[in-house]
Amino acid sequence: MLAAGALIASLFAVGAAPAAAVDDDSEQDHKATSTACLGDAVQDQGFTDLGTLDYAVSSINCLAYYRIAAGTSADTFDPSSNVTRRHMALFLYAAAGRMGVDLMGGDMMVDFGDISELGEDMQNAITALARNGILSGRGDMAFDPFGDITRAEMAVALVNLLDHTPGAPVHKNKAGLFILGDDAQTAALPNDSFADAYASQSQPVNNAISAAYELGITSGVGDGTMFGPSQSVSRANMAVFITNALAHSNARPAGLTAQVANGTITVSVRDASFAPVPNQAIDAFRAAVAFEDKAFKDDGTCSSRTTLVDGATKCEIDGADPVTDSGGNSMLAQLDAATIGKGLTVWLWDGDVGDKFGNDTDYFEMSVMPTDTGAPTASSSDFKTDVAQGATKVHFSVTVTVTIQLQGDEDTTDPDNDLTDVGPGDIGGDDGIEYTVVINKRANDPTADPIVDPTTGDSVFDTKTIKAKVNDDGAATFTVDATDVAPDTAGNRVMVDWTISGGDFSSDTPAGPNLTPDPATGNVIFSDETAAAAAVKAEVAPFQDAPGAGERAGSAVTVTVTDQFGRPFKNAGIVLTSSRTGDVASVMPTRARTTGTTGQVRIGYSYTGGASAETITATYIGPDGDITATTDNLTTTATAYWVTSYVDVAGANGQADVIFTADLDSNQIVYDPTGGDPDPTSVNYDSGDYFIVDGAPASYEAFEEALGKGVEARNAALAAGEAAPTPFTIQFTSYVFDDPSDIAQFTLVTE
Repeated sequence: MLAAGALIASLFAVGAAPAAAVDDDSEQDHKATSTACLGDAVQDQGFTDLGTLDYAVSSINCLAYYRIAAGTSADTFDPSSNVTRRHMALFLYAAAGRMGVDLMGGDMMVDFGDISELGEDMQNAITALARNGILSGRGDMAFDPFGDITRAEMAVALVNLLDHTPGAPVHKNKAGLFILGDDAQTAALPNDSFADAYASQSQPVNNAISAAYELGITSGVGDGTMFGPSQSVSRANMAVFITNALAHSNARPAGLTAQVANGTITVSVRDASFAPVPNQAIDAFRAAVAFEDKAFKDDGTCSSRTTLVDGATKCEIDGADPVTDSGGNSMLAQLDAATIGKGLTVWLWDGDVGDKFGNDTDYFEMSVMPTDTGAPTASSSDFKTDVAQGATKVHFSVTVTVTIQLQGDEDTTDPDNDLTDVGPGDIGGDDGIEYTVVINKRANDPTADPIVDPTTGDSVFDTKTIKAKVNDDGAATFTVDATDVAPDTAGNRVMVDWTISGGDFSSDTPAGPNLTPDPATGNVIFSDETAAAAAVKAEVAPFQDAPGAGERAGSAVTVTVTDQFGRPFKNAGIVLTSSRTGDVASVMPTRARTTGTTGQVRIGYSYTGGASAETITATYIGPDGDITATTDNLTTTATAYWVTSYVDVAGANGQADVIFTADLDSNQIVYDPTGGDPDPTSVNYDSGDYFIVDGAPASYEAFEEALGKGVEARNAALAAGEAAPTPFTIQFTSYVFDDPSDIAQFTLVTE
């Protein structure tokens, strides 16, 4: 009957109504969104011959972990050898067991005359697979066990295996062709086809190859547009193909693992034999990536920086926690883009009701990044260079890299939300976004300062146009450089400028994310001129305890001077002045201090007075030593807040703009009670207080999270030299500053 089946298959017309040819714009529409290869399943299995096979290493280790494929020796896998049909049968048989496929039945009659000399395990595997229509013979009642498996046979076998796998998105229509989709009633034929498979294979085989592509099991060979159906399959590629198919099943590593897709975390629990463990309670808690190193106290219990993901009680197993189903899986509450923010670390663990998280708890840790939600979607792009911060020129010997980065909004409902770097997203359903870059080199007048804009007539002596294509991280790069036009003389300059436009997809789909603005322009000045001081930066601790009446406090300012190339500039004279004089005053050194080889100098000073804000000005006095001169002077400022504690009468009320949370771990908020000349004041809160965030009662954890986000946004803006966002407001009632047992109410308004 097998021989007859093969004959009938060959009678199908080669080809059929063709699907779209596989090209750069094709998508694997039914690729798995999860994987069986994570956690312990991708740990090193001790193979020493994997070399630089980065694309296959995790798959090879995964197959060995699940005991689907062993090495050819204790420490070798032999990745480049071709897979024989008898070995493919063993691999498929073992994979079927992990994928929940029952091979005990089957209605195909099997009588291969060339497998009797094989070992019993191989005979059983070949017979079971053939009986269930997964791996067929090669006609004439022969299996050809020593022949190499072809890519076409591999595709047919793996898609047949998925057709037997519970929950896999593979079905067959009335004509016996594979259709894809979660629901058999709405599933459809694959919509992509390889030209060489369509031209050379029967309709059922071509259909299986297309299905294997759509399912993400395999892609093409060479440039990806051809399949190579008659080519052999190496052991390394076989490992990749099988693990890609395994991803469509319920196979998961032993113990607890978790993964995220579209913002939903799925937790899986398996026993030592990889069997599902049902009715297992799961607790999950999270912290912003920026705070993950402060998520735990010294005793291993959760700190206030962690927040509940699902259930009722953070870091404790309770009756409200989700439990695994009969398949050993549990889907947790979905995380939206606003919650994920710039990234989360999530900890998951299982146990019995009443168990609490601590130092001895086994857990699974995972990262959830903005793109894990499928959002934000790339909507625009920006560019930056790797020129040192503050540099206005680069040496002729330097190559500058320009990076175009796609960006998207983390929360489209918030008009003030910042853009973040993202991958291509799903704009137009394509990641083939490319930009057109025109690069010009212009000879500049070495005596002109500043360098004139290119539009004013500098002569172009070299120009070229290139394409910059976006990668999976949403970035496209190109480089610019220049050669000294007169190496025997000093002070020469060449300006290299560029214009970036386009953002179109490589196909005929709608235009991709354009730059802001579009077109975007930039330039770099290459020079061999003598180094000179070009930028001054001052840093001071922003919040310091104000001294008491008649007392003094010490502080210090660190000043950094760099040259026009962004390098440290030594022996620069620096003088400090303060905006605070009189009763509330800072006493600064009267003589200049000079920078060292690092371009830095630390200058101490003393402060007398109460709560205040002072502006400190650092001035580079130049080689003439005259602080009043303007020719060589460079100045910068830094702001220091001198803070006092709130000590008003018991039960007082307060309301003001928050300046900064000095230390979330110490539960301290610094705010301005006057709204005029800053009068920095601190209050303390604890978990026993009552909290309201934007009009709704909130937990201690939610209050700290909202407070932390506001502080993070403010600090990021100030660090970038930008104006701080509109302050958020803190209100408190019934606050007793010297009684920690008192219950105060803190109201935070962030909107």
